[in-house]
Amino acid sequence: MGASGGLDNVQGKTLYRLMSMACGSAFMLYGWDAGVLGGIQATPQFLNAIGNPTGSETIPIIAAIYNLAAGIMALCVSSFGMKIGRKGTILLGCLLICIGALLQASTFSLAQIFVGRVVTGSGIGCIAAAVPTYMVSYSASIKTRKLQQHGFANSKSVITLMSTLALFQPSPAYSRISC
Repeated sequence: MGASGGLDNVQGKTLYRLMSMACGSAFMLYGWDAGVLGGIQATPQFLNAIGNPTGSETIPIIAAIYNLAAGIMALCVSSFGMKIGRKGTILLGCLLICIGALLQASTFSLAQIFVGRVVTGSGIGCIAAAVPTYMVSYSASIKTRKLQQHGFANSKSVITLMSTLALFQPSPAYSRISC
């Protein structure tokens, strides 16, 4: 029996379903982390724990640094991702997320929460860069790949439509003009 505890012989649709659940939960972490921080960052207990920071930019920077670190790491994965592989990149991301979560949960200063957010964001960047290609490589069949490509095309169409509608919304000033 291998190091994965009996999952060495899992194949086909079962493997694909297991991978889908694992990868879906990995992406769910991204939104969950942002949502949890958004709920606690204005509480007196949290502000006391990080030393009651002053300045209107401090709290938004705590939230934004996570996304910045994720974006930068997602770009950096291209430089080391081929060397350690997709699985290695995902495992590195999970390790970084665990370390960052520990840093954030045990925070006692502004610097520690910043470091925790950067480390966690870097882990999310690894996962965001490696998981989609890992999932595609384990697709059950050509039919599944075609469905994924079709889904991507539909997603792209919806995004284009939504951005077009957002760009061409009439201004409130135009609604006051009568013809």
